[in-house]
Amino acid sequence: MRSFIFIFCFVFLCQAFAAQTSEQIPGEYLVKYREHAQLAAFKLRATVGVRLLAEIPSAKLLQIHIAPKHEAKALQSLSDGLDSNIEYIAPNLVVSMLTAPFEATGATDATDATAAKNQEAQWALAKIRAEDAWQAAGHRGSRSVVIAVIDTGADYRHESLAPNMVPGRDFINNSNDPMDNRTSGHGTHCSGVIGATGLIDGGTIGISPQVSIMPLRFLDENGRGSTANAIRAIDYAIEHRVQIISASWGSRATPSEAKPMIEAVKRASDAGVIFVMSAGNHGENTDHYDTYPANAKFANTITVGASSEDESRPDWSNYGRSKVDLVAPGKAILSTLPENRYGKKSGTSMAAPLVSGLTAFLMAQQPSLSGEMIRSLLQVTGAYSPVLSACDCRIDALNATKALLNEKMFIVPAARTMEVGESIHFKVVFGQAPFVFRVMNTDVGTIDQFGKFTATASGLTTVKVIDATGTETSTLAIRVVEN
Repeated sequence: MRSFIFIFCFVFLCQAFAAQTSEQIPGEYLVKYREHAQLAAFKLRATVGVRLLAEIPSAKLLQIHIAPKHEAKALQSLSDGLDSNIEYIAPNLVVSMLTAPFEATGATDATDATAAKNQEAQWALAKIRAEDAWQAAGHRGSRSVVIAVIDTGADYRHESLAPNMVPGRDFINNSNDPMDNRTSGHGTHCSGVIGATGLIDGGTIGISPQVSIMPLRFLDENGRGSTANAIRAIDYAIEHRVQIISASWGSRATPSEAKPMIEAVKRASDAGVIFVMSAGNHGENTDHYDTYPANAKFANTITVGASSEDESRPDWSNYGRSKVDLVAPGKAILSTLPENRYGKKSGTSMAAPLVSGLTAFLMAQQPSLSGEMIRSLLQVTGAYSPVLSACDCRIDALNATKALLNEKMFIVPAARTMEVGESIHFKVVFGQAPFVFRVMNTDVGTIDQFGKFTATASGLTTVKVIDATGTETSTLAIRVVEN
């Protein structure tokens, strides 16, 4: 009965709001089966107007197309006849890259004349103190750390990227050639933010100049793709054991519409893959409206908003206390473009790969770091930012690197919004057990000797820890809200 209600609500209620929240690949749906793909496929083929396009076994999904004249009746028929083997039906959404408009300077080639100008134009690296972080660490990353850049592909032959590229995949053409198209260059730009080598005079350098980048192409030359291919790319990255996924794209959608994508993000998180996502470019508070995958919150996810050179929020960047974890420079970012060119782009699309690359750089020092550890480390070591996020902070590579090198004790999670009645376990990194936990505002919650915090009333608090050596540390803001 619950499944029937879900489908009924999706078919009729979600259709009423679809124009406001999402765009669908015409006539295409994703059907989640529980155990038996063949039984689900048999039912679908028996429904008038339904054509089976493909299966995504890793997600237990069947991709179908319904002829326009049969769409309403077919959906009704499927919902009426829903059995225990079909869990839900969701639209195959259009997913788009997340760049924002700005005053472009135009693309250039690398020349001696542009070298000094390009170095000065890479203001984001100076802002987060990347050079100082490299010096403190004594290296610039490691090619043992693999980042899957799920995007428009990448120009893997680019002079500033080629040494850091590893084989990828094209999910649009179902081939092993994820070459980026000159028309877009979005994936090439994101790849350069992460790991341009800095070895080309007049070229650019990424936050992790030594890294392995796996380009996975599911967005076309116009920066548009589908939920189905996004899921295929995510599951491919999981299967190939990447440590990090960088996702600079999204779709405004309800949780029901985005359910297949949310489940894919969870699979990645559960597999230990750190999933770094752009917050989006609608200039809105995502605590109050849905965009995915940015609003999919799991242990190993990091959602990134954008900041400007003067630390202000670009008017297009999304923000939010509970959904945006932190911010990074994202306006007028100089990076690589296809065919050995360089140019500037803006957007949370540029902020997210900066965090992905910094994550890779930190993992080169400490491979055992999880996504929730890195998220907390970046939050407690970040510089103050007026852009609304969980920590009100902007990444600082030097502070994060020094804290890691010095094994400075910190708490996970470092910042959190939770509901009354919810419980979470706080963990201590780089401390010596046993630990003494204290909640600083007992009006909003309690904490036991094992770090289990239970929210009892709305309000604001912090959690403090003292380890066996007497070292003290505390979280940032823990916010409790009514559910």
